[in-house]
Amino acid sequence: MTAAAVVAVAGLVPIVVAIHAAGARRLALDQRRATVRALRQLTAAIEHHECDAVAHRLTEVLHLRGCRYEDDDPHDGLPAILPDGSLDTLVQRRDGTGIVLPERLAIPSGRGRFVLHGDPSCGTTVEQRLVAVAMARLVDTLRSSSRA
Repeated sequence: MTAAAVVAVAGLVPIVVAIHAAGARRLALDQRRATVRALRQLTAAIEHHECDAVAHRLTEVLHLRGCRYEDDDPHDGLPAILPDGSLDTLVQRRDGTGIVLPERLAIPSGRGRFVLHGDPSCGTTVEQRLVAVAMARLVDTLRSSSRA
């Protein structure tokens, strides 16, 4: 694992700790286990710079219909998941578990972005969205360090 990967993974520790502390009462045990498992698998995938693998993990964490990485970041007005886990859209629908993601939205990742295809039947918690943002940041960090 490169030094940048170690630093990027170490940067996830406070986020994971905060997610656990803030969401322990709201997340079911199986959701927390799935999140930890996804982060472990993501770390292994990122070692090989596999954006497709990260997109797959995002699909699992956010219960998406699909996800893909785009190298460029066109400003096409797609709503986005912000670094604090909130959505930058005024219209938000909730269900029993959280906010239902729009049909199409993005997570910015440096010079690129992950385009997400939300499932209108599933809500997402702020913790799930924070994990997704952390995954996107980790990809950006590792891609930037591999270019340097």
